[in-house]
Amino acid sequence: MEHAALGLFNALKASYKTHTKILLLCGPGNNGADGLALARLLQGHFQDFAVYMPFVAKSKMAILQLKRNQALGIRFVNSLDFHHEILVDCLFGSGLSRDFDQQTKTLIHNINQSKAYILTCDMPSGLRDDGSFELMMRSDQIITMGAGKLAFYYDANKDLCQNISVANLGLANKIYTGFDTNFYLLEASDLKLPFRKLQNVHKGDFGTASVLVGESVGAGILTSLAALYFGTGVVYAIANEKINNCPYEILQSEQVPNKSQYLALGMGMGKKFSEDEVLTHCQNKHLVIDADCFYQTWVLKLLTKTQNIVLTPHPKEFQSLLKLLNMGDFSVKQILAKKFDL
Repeated sequence: MEHAALGLFNALKASYKTHTKILLLCGPGNNGADGLALARLLQGHFQDFAVYMPFVAKSKMAILQLKRNQALGIRFVNSLDFHHEILVDCLFGSGLSRDFDQQTKTLIHNINQSKAYILTCDMPSGLRDDGSFELMMRSDQIITMGAGKLAFYYDANKDLCQNISVANLGLANKIYTGFDTNFYLLEASDLKLPFRKLQNVHKGDFGTASVLVGESVGAGILTSLAALYFGTGVVYAIANEKINNCPYEILQSEQVPNKSQYLALGMGMGKKFSEDEVLTHCQNKHLVIDADCFYQTWVLKLLTKTQNIVLTPHPKEFQSLLKLLNMGDFSVKQILAKKFDL
């Protein structure tokens, strides 16, 4: 808890001057206790801050931290006002399961209408662990505790959960991440671009990729250019006939060259290629499968025969893929709400 409070304090100290007006919104549980621990750290550094507790402290740590605040003479206010520049949301963190009563709904609604900058402790109040919410406090910055939360990354929540950073709670990172999981957050550090740092190199030193170009030629060409601009040394556009106005930097071929380890398919492909042609082109390749592929039964053969694949369906294409896999007939709305489960 002290490390959690320190993470919040460091975020405030790094961005705001000592005369900034700050109001801590502290709930009845351990999320509120984090805020009360933060109040002790603010004292002596920030000149104008106060604590607002709209609920009676209930958890053991909240009661303990409240006693410490009172012993230090930290200022508490009895009502919410909006002359403060920063509101720190420590009302409800992870583990929330109950619906809000009308008092809480009114409180969050009023805060959401304010112009204050809202710093969130762990999770925005109202957001549940499964990503759902009846009413959520808006957030301008999130300091989450120990590890990121899947709930932040549901499509409906992405615009509400921004500027996320993880507070170090003084424990080894493997305690939070050292277990089997199907979920990984791609970050800037994961991006390994093939920068050409040496001068004595050949384009073939930077890999060869191919793209199946089907009915919507433009989609295939855009994909080919993306691969090239991303750093691939050589890119082939694969088509059954010559592509008119193909950019000069993209090579053309009717067959995927043996030296091409990577193949992208589906983008505007339509039904330009037969099942046999697709399976032949995909043999022994790393694949990026997109778009039209998810409406074809032969995609199941690719999924069972190929190990190194990336699937990039949008929700409607994912809906079709789930049907082909006999995993259920879901609406797009259901898919967006249950994306991680599915």
